[in-house]
Formats: sequence, structure tokens, C-alpha cells
Amino acid sequence: MWQHQRRLVSRLGLPIRQVRRKRRLHPVRAGHVCVRTEGAAFCEPCEHGTFSQAGSAECEPCFSDGAALACDVGLQAFASVTAIDAYFALHPGDKYNINSRKRMFEFCHARGVCLPCQPGHYEQGGACIQGPFAEYQPHFQATQCFACAYGHNTSRTGAETESECLCKPGFE
Repeated sequence: MWQHQRRLVSRLGLPIRQVRRKRRLHPVRAGHVCVRTEGAAFCEPCEHGTFSQAGSAECEPCFSDGAALACDVGLQAFASVTAIDAYFALHPGDKYNINSRKRMFEFCHARGVCLPCQPGHYEQGGACIQGPFAEYQPHFQATQCFACAYGHNTSRTGAETESECLCKPGFE
């Protein structure tokens, strides 16, 4: 916590010793941490990957309790900031309207999140698996992939469209 306060105070240009001596923390709302010095309060949101409970004056790491989630079919449980960031990095333009930066606060408070398997993947045993060669999956939250037509194959695993199924030599 003190490290987060130190960065906040440093950005405000206040002397650390003065704030440490006179600091009084008070929570404003969940997801924020505040420093009060000389009658003024300075608040900012917790950093990405941390959160605060309502009534708390400290930001704490997300998913530190290791709770396991049970997800519905076609979904995979995530309880790691790194894994969630990697999931959303696959669609950086947020074309599916599921921006992790905006929603990480919710995920932290829920102690994890169930996210749909992405196109090119299917769910098996609670994990999203990349589709094999000669199969494709254009939809989210799938439990199986579609097979390419006879005599066709894909050039990669995790194919997302039927157009990625290419005719094998000798089957033209």
C-alpha cells in the first residue's frame, strides 16, 4: 500500500516525509485509494491488476485468494490479470465490446471471471482449446469445431472461418 501512496504523493509534488507524518487515509469508494494531507484529499483509482473493497484504504492485488470458479459450458475460468490481459489482447480493437481495462475492477471483485472461448477455439473440460488442423470455429463459446470438407485442410490450428479450409493437393 505505501508504495502506491508514494507514487501518488510523488505525482502531486508533495514531500514524502510531510505526508507520511501527517497522512490519514480514508476510503472514498471501492476501487480508489486516497491520501489526506493538510486538509486536502487526493484520490486516484487503484492501478490495473489491483482493487480496493468499499470501505478499504488499501489497493490489493486481484485474485490473491486463489478461489476456483465453476463456469458454464463454452466458458473458461480466469483468475489471473496476465491471463485476462492476454485473452483481450487477441481482439485489441475491442470489436466484441468486452474491454478488460474497463471491466478488470468487476473481475477482481468477483475473484475471477468466466470468459467465452474465442473463435478458433472450443471448450473441453473447462479449458478453451485451439481447434485442430482441418477444423474451424467462427463463434464464441463453442464446445466443438466444424470439420473442413473432405479433401480440405487448414494451414494452421485455431482456424476461425471456413475459407481457411484449403483444398489438398490431388483433390482439386
